[in-house]
Amino acid sequence: MKIGKITKVIKDKKFFFIDEKYYCHFNSVDFQPKEGDQVNYTPIEIKAGKFEAKDVVKIKTDWEKYLDALEIGYFDDDNKIKKEFIVDYPILLADIFSKEKGKDLNKPTQIMKWFSYCKKVEGIYKLTKDFNEAKVSLWKLLSYSNDAFGRGKISEKFKLFLEKNINLATISPQNFLNGFMQHFESFIGFYRNK
Repeated sequence: MKIGKITKVIKDKKFFFIDEKYYCHFNSVDFQPKEGDQVNYTPIEIKAGKFEAKDVVKIKTDWEKYLDALEIGYFDDDNKIKKEFIVDYPILLADIFSKEKGKDLNKPTQIMKWFSYCKKVEGIYKLTKDFNEAKVSLWKLLSYSNDAFGRGKISEKFKLFLEKNINLATISPQNFLNGFMQHFESFIGFYRNK
């Protein structure tokens, strides 16, 4: 196996090249190839001057690994929040979102507004114990984030961070209070220092 990079994708013919000379067909992989993706592959010379890549597997970025971890959930087998959501992923997210900063994009004051809104929802839920009301308030963030993204206030990745976490947070009060809010608060702590 060798590590390489997808250097050219020819979508209409459904094939791509790795490291400029190793050919691979879309049917041979279980991911959507994009230029710049890093992959593991087995290089094979099929005949003089013709090269093929076999056993091609995409190497996931840290962002993709984070999204996969959200699919599994915040908690371990003992129903405790995983350390990754308190330390590792918040550090990663702070780094990713700070690098995406533009003139108005992902400003710390903008990010704090999202966190403050969630803290307000948390406070109301703790007073009323009405999780349906909390879910509705969190779901409103989806339209607010779409609007903020359209106006260039937040990046696409921060919008996706909100969407994925809100979908997970609205499953249960535990996901909201002990998962999402703990995770978001840790992220804010690391983001302020960027």
